[in-house]
Amino acid sequence: MQEMNSRFQVLEHLTEQGVPMFLTGDFNVPSHLDWTEETKEGHFGVTVEWPVSKRLKQLHFRVFLPRCLS
Repeated sequence: MQEMNSRFQVLEHLTEQGVPMFLTGDFNVPSHLDWTEETKEGHFGVTVEWPVSKRLKQLHFRVFLPRCLS
């Protein structure tokens, strides 16, 4: 998360200005969208709110395939 903070500031500035962009990469961390109550049986019964993907969601980045179980 610490490594992404400077990038989040840039992304926030660009989104506030309405600049269209694609953000790609794996960021070397899982997504909080994959570790939910709905999917926890595949993760030893554990849910995790991964901070990097949560912050990206707060910055209004859309998910191309929002249903991880579909």
